[in-house]
Amino acid sequence: MSLGLDPIVSSLFYSLSLVPHLKRPARGAPPGSRESTVLPYVSVLVTFCQETRADIEMTVSSFLAQTYPPDRFEVLMAIEPDDEPVATYAAESVSRLREAGITGRIVVSGGKIRIKPHALNLAVKQAQGKYCAFYDAADAIDPDQVEKAVRLMEEHDYDVMQSAVFRKGRSILSQFLMVDTVFWYPKIPAAAPETRPGVPAER
Repeated sequence: MSLGLDPIVSSLFYSLSLVPHLKRPARGAPPGSRESTVLPYVSVLVTFCQETRADIEMTVSSFLAQTYPPDRFEVLMAIEPDDEPVATYAAESVSRLREAGITGRIVVSGGKIRIKPHALNLAVKQAQGKYCAFYDAADAIDPDQVEKAVRLMEEHDYDVMQSAVFRKGRSILSQFLMVDTVFWYPKIPAAAPETRPGVPAER
């Protein structure tokens, strides 16, 4: 009984703890728009581990469809050294990207820690962009997502941005998490830049 109720109770308490945040934070004058003649270089990072060709192609097709200038972003694909099928798919994807004028590179993990965050950290060290965007296999993103995110980062000095991701599962816990995210994503805006301490770090 305890195992069955714990997800429900914890979800309820989590939702109640967010009630004080329903009131939007006070904002000062909006920062001036800083139009840049040259868009910053962006590194798009994605990790592939035992993925299918279809899932990889879905993500790469999203990169190819981006409205961000092809010569202003790169795509780094982190893979495991012994994942031969994925290595083949990644090599094919790099060719597609380069044909479209987008720099594509493969970063091979050391294979010692076979988890995606480890491979991703290695890719981050090789990233050349001012900003990094992180995706996963089977992600289908809007064509203007990278461009919109970069312009907001540039104009408002945001340190980080996250798109709304809704994952629907069949379990009771998944259903409650879905309700939480659908309700709270639009309710809790990011704090205005002038209310946050510190200066955003640049690459």
